[in-house]
Amino acid sequence: MEPAAWGFIGSLFGAVVGASASVLTTAINARHSLKLQATGKEWEKAAKFSSFQHETLLTAQSAVQNLTRLMAKAYLQDRKSYAATGKWSRGSLGEELNEELGEANRLLSSMVERVADNELRGKIKQIHASITDICLATSPEDARAKFLKIGEEYDELMQHLGSTLRNLY
Repeated sequence: MEPAAWGFIGSLFGAVVGASASVLTTAINARHSLKLQATGKEWEKAAKFSSFQHETLLTAQSAVQNLTRLMAKAYLQDRKSYAATGKWSRGSLGEELNEELGEANRLLSSMVERVADNELRGKIKQIHASITDICLATSPEDARAKFLKIGEEYDELMQHLGSTLRNLY
């Protein structure tokens, strides 16, 4: 065979190998880009979830603090009314305080369902129930016992909330 023919065959073979390498490289790059894109979407989703939970937990924390403050205010008002009348009555709260308690209860009820951590959600529900129990107490002794108990629940909940919030960073 003549050298020109061998040169032509070599050039043709080189072109096929070069084109194949180029196609293969393009396919590998495309696959890698798709994986990076999918990973980016997963990270974006995780970041959105983390941000949502962060805002939810901060709002829930504020709602628990506000409801606890209002519950203490209602408890003290009930005690004051009891000292003046000698009768323990749930209806002794003023309209404004009663309305604030209702609003705070509604906010906490809506926020608790957004909490992803099951254990934390359970603790928030527990303190919410305990606060409601104090407001519905049928005697000053019952109210006092429940009032004293809630301090431990509150401290435990705030520690868990703080820990969960720190873990979101």
